[in-house]
Amino acid sequence: MNTKPNNFVAVHIVGSGSVNLNLPGDPAICNSLHRGVAVIVELDGIVNNGLIKHLSTKPDGEASARFIRLATESDQTKIAANETDARSAITKLTTAIREQNIPFKPIDASYSFNRDRLSVLFASEQDLDPQRLDTLAQGVLSDKVEFHQIGVRDECAFLGGIGLCGRPLCCCDWQKYFNHINIRMAKAQDMTLTPAALNGACERLKCCLRFEYDQYVEASREFPRYGTFVEIDGIRGEVVGRDVMRGQVTLRTNNNTKVRLSAEPLLEKLRKP
Repeated sequence: MNTKPNNFVAVHIVGSGSVNLNLPGDPAICNSLHRGVAVIVELDGIVNNGLIKHLSTKPDGEASARFIRLATESDQTKIAANETDARSAITKLTTAIREQNIPFKPIDASYSFNRDRLSVLFASEQDLDPQRLDTLAQGVLSDKVEFHQIGVRDECAFLGGIGLCGRPLCCCDWQKYFNHINIRMAKAQDMTLTPAALNGACERLKCCLRFEYDQYVEASREFPRYGTFVEIDGIRGEVVGRDVMRGQVTLRTNNNTKVRLSAEPLLEKLRKP
């Protein structure tokens, strides 16, 4: 029986994102695989380099790469040269594309390990024609170029950053997929409905609006609605504020004074048959 706690290895492959790594049979090599280790792998018939992202008990998506070897010193030299050449290539490519007044924002460019292809990530306010980009690339580069247009959320995930909470952005730290988010989720959590409060670094609704939405909806079902009049511990007033997670409500009394109180006495009363 396999007692190894981490049976899956996620590797970030240059130009292809995160995929699973089919583990080699050599236990010594398996024990050498940890976060940040450089490896040479094969994915879809293309040899590429990558970095171990994390070890897990669950697969990271469906795609799998074949392990070839741990990156040697010679491999690292070749990888560094590829990175330098990729920066030069994307500069030439961007100049050629922008000369045609095409709104093209390069995000990243990387060669496969054996330089079979150059993968280019880019963003644009428009849906660009891949065939036109290919034609322009052939005019300035002799390499096979693959273009991948990404959205603003993916761009933010790739570039990274710090959120308003002071932590690394979830999309570039641990979050694998983008879930649907809408303004209704913010309203359910009684958030201030302004862009500064709701938008993340990508200038779209923050992903974390989704994280606690279900808990807010469940917890708020017992709470009195805004505008209703209730009495708590002998204090009667109109509900003008709710803090569901802290179990508190704010009442406006007859003399126009706002009082924050624990909602528990009222909730207990409402729960009684």
